[in-house]
Amino acid sequence: MSLTPHPESTNPFFQDLAVLMRTENFRQFYKEHMHNALELKSTIVYIELYRTIETVFQQFTGNAITDAEMELLLKECMRRKEYRQPFTSLIQAYLTKDLKEMLLQLEELPGRIKKI
Repeated sequence: MSLTPHPESTNPFFQDLAVLMRTENFRQFYKEHMHNALELKSTIVYIELYRTIETVFQQFTGNAITDAEMELLLKECMRRKEYRQPFTSLIQAYLTKDLKEMLLQLEELPGRIKKI
């Protein structure tokens, strides 16, 4: 995301944000789960975890993941100590380091995940 490199007429960020903020599902999610800076940052990390699981699942199964399967896998990532510890370390890294470094770590994650 960049707010400055684009001339005002070609920067899609504000238009995309306006569309997103008018979405009732997003507004409700924001209201319920994004109260403070920690929750905002954690949500971004969860979004990246979601995208990573989605990609890995597609690669392993050849199918798109269902909402129920995604919910189960996200819960398992938090329930199991061997998954939770690396993930919480990743959140801490996100809070203290550059986003680019965190995203690089996420790109390496599929190779470190064992089949459940």
